[in-house]
Amino acid sequence: MQADPTPERSSRVLTPEPEPEPGSESVLDPEQDARAALAEFAALHGPALRASGVPERYWGRLLHKLEHEVFDAGEMFGIMQVEEAEEEESEDEAAQEARKKPNPGGELCYKVIVTNENGLQAADPNSIFLIDHAWTCRVTHARQQLQQVPGLLHRMANLMGVEFHGELPSAEAVDLVLEEMWKFNQTYQLAHGTAEEKVPVWYIMDEFGSRIQHADVPSFATAPFFYMPQQVAYTLLWPLRDLDTGGKWGPATPQGRAGHSPAAPLTAHVSWCRGGDPGLRLRRGRPADPEVHAAALGPHRPAGPQFIHARAARRALPGHTGGEQGEAAPGHQPCRVPLRPRLQGLHGHPAGAQPPHPPALHLHPERGRSRCPLQLLALQGLQVSHLPAQGPARPPRKPPPPDLRRLPGPRRRLSQERPNVLLNQFPCESLLTVKDCLASVARRAGGPEGPAWLPRTFNLRTELPQFISYFQQRERRGEDNHWICKPWNLARSLDTHITKNLHSIVRHRESSPKVVSKYIESPVLFLREDVGRVKFDIRYILLLRSVKPLRLFVYDVFWLRFSNRPFALNDLDDYEKHFTVMNYDPEVVLKQVHYNEFIPEFEKQYPEFPWKSVQAEIFQAFTELFQVACARPPPLGLCDYPSSRAVYAVDLMLKWDSRPDGERAMQPQILEVNFNPDCERACRYHPSFFNDVFSTLFLDEPDGCPVTRLL
Repeated sequence: MQADPTPERSSRVLTPEPEPEPGSESVLDPEQDARAALAEFAALHGPALRASGVPERYWGRLLHKLEHEVFDAGEMFGIMQVEEAEEEESEDEAAQEARKKPNPGGELCYKVIVTNENGLQAADPNSIFLIDHAWTCRVTHARQQLQQVPGLLHRMANLMGVEFHGELPSAEAVDLVLEEMWKFNQTYQLAHGTAEEKVPVWYIMDEFGSRIQHADVPSFATAPFFYMPQQVAYTLLWPLRDLDTGGKWGPATPQGRAGHSPAAPLTAHVSWCRGGDPGLRLRRGRPADPEVHAAALGPHRPAGPQFIHARAARRALPGHTGGEQGEAAPGHQPCRVPLRPRLQGLHGHPAGAQPPHPPALHLHPERGRSRCPLQLLALQGLQVSHLPAQGPARPPRKPPPPDLRRLPGPRRRLSQERPNVLLNQFPCESLLTVKDCLASVARRAGGPEGPAWLPRTFNLRTELPQFISYFQQRERRGEDNHWICKPWNLARSLDTHITKNLHSIVRHRESSPKVVSKYIESPVLFLREDVGRVKFDIRYILLLRSVKPLRLFVYDVFWLRFSNRPFALNDLDDYEKHFTVMNYDPEVVLKQVHYNEFIPEFEKQYPEFPWKSVQAEIFQAFTELFQVACARPPPLGLCDYPSSRAVYAVDLMLKWDSRPDGERAMQPQILEVNFNPDCERACRYHPSFFNDVFSTLFLDEPDGCPVTRLL
């Protein structure tokens, strides 16, 4: 066993501040000054500290260490570098071969021990320590920082046990660090700011913090902490029990991360296990949950789609106040109790009853259709500004009771107060617009394997063991294992990452609720003369008129988005190669191709696939999706509310597939369904867009509009 010195910054203590000059003393004595400073500190940071579980007895010394940048962990702890004996256990041939491969840093491991001769007492107010962050970044900037920040690559390589030679960063070393960093990464995100500013931040603790190992029975806890006066983030470390000199310890999963599933023990093991098959080589002394262990070792069986999360149901159903039987725990466990009674508050009628059907044309029968159009109350100026003066809907000249309200979110009391007002939402539509619910609902259309038009998708909160099992089985069979991690409910590709690294996928679940979907490794490409063969996706606008009977239309005009660089299964963090959303960054080139220009060019590039037949496959996928989404009563399906109408944008791609007879085919792949989509381009290039929408949905006059009825 060989001792390894603690990093310099982790053990240093800054000198005390100089004595104040004469005449500058505070009117308060030192104790009053300290109490006032602590009260101010508690008012500013108390909620965050309580949420992280930091005991109040440490707050005074924590403030002192933050103000004076006291890193005194080196006075209490030491790092031991040890070589563990090989475990005698049976291994299959693949595991033995994997263990023989070079694995830098895999032979030795580190243990943190208490070196202070007096040991460590949890009741001591000074027993809280600051851990510095060696590297903080967002995933999209990681490669660039490793290449450009002097000394960063060398430090990270040493910290992670990656072999590094030379002074200049090599592409191979950068790739190795980017792969290994997920065994060390921790995360936090800002609570306020724009959507871009709220994207999770990832950090790696310094050499001391990164040597701390996970323990199933922890003796310490850690939590990220942002100190506002300095605008600096640290990790706080404090004991959960007393330790004697020489005592080895490990922290729990960082505090403040509620909602983890029972798979957390397996998660920690997978994220830190080096070499071999992480799910199959469970080390002795680290037992995982029995059900998790069985799921990781057994064959993959998709979760049943017959239940949805109570969280999603509560969010979707107006009139819900919480507290009914079946409400989900913080871990977001599936609700297995039918939630039909919640519908009683939907529109002030008993469950199953419906409000009076609004007249087909107007809510004021005395007004003639041609003499008085529908009045529109829109909370977004885009719709109003693109309504022609003589269209079927126009903004009101004065604020009378509107015939039609277009609201960006559900209004729970509106259906009770104004039962004859038309809405642009259906209750429970989050079953389609939230990605984890979409995957669960779509599975009803395709049996255990799911439908052919949906990429294989797992909920990382509730299906992590099943995903790990499926990932490992594909790996053993030599199948492609590229996956894309997406937040449940974000758009514009924010916090979306492509990877083939299992450690990365497991870590991403810690930042925010996510699903992981099979990345389309063989997409149908489009030849751009200025770039080459690039990825593209297609957006269709669907118009849902009613649930019972199911009446669904698709707008004949569709929109296209293109990548800016030729597609290849490399450089997975290259946004312009693997993503198509380019219209929100003014510095990125946006390739605009209209649908009527795209169709002949597509048929020229793929003459054996006429667009009419490809579009028929796309429309069939839309039909099957909405049929299964409306087949069950709410909250397991969309609610039949006669005053509701809705506009959805469905994003999809095409991939190459093989039919049973071996013939090559283009298979649509539905990526997501968006409520209240961005229609800026639709209005710019098709000024009649909203009049067509209103004529179809609210006037029941689809004739003459560029729409096709699907159901």
